[in-house]
Amino acid sequence: MPSIARPDGARIHYEVEGSGFPLLLIAPGGVSSQIDFWERSPFNPMKELRDEFLVIGMDQRHAGQSYAPPKAWDWADAAADQVAVLDAVGAERAHVMGGCIGCAHIWNLLQAAP
Repeated sequence: MPSIARPDGARIHYEVEGSGFPLLLIAPGGVSSQIDFWERSPFNPMKELRDEFLVIGMDQRHAGQSYAPPKAWDWADAAADQVAVLDAVGAERAHVMGGCIGCAHIWNLLQAAP
């Protein structure tokens, strides 16, 4: 299971399936957004879209298999983690799809890394 180390000591877990243009997924679940939540959704883009895209799922910091040192959650860290995951898979550009809190993450990511 791949993960990336962040400068503040966090480790962000991600998974990649398929091939094609990158598609970053931000799962529902509030600040506990994690890849496994897609399994309980009526539509699982990790499985359904892997034939068309390089699908990238991630556990947000402090969720699922991602770890981060204790500190207040913040949108800037979330966007930096998302960009770092995209960098780790070599994606200079990507589509982004989110469920529930994922929509707010996407808005924040667009502002941080247009």
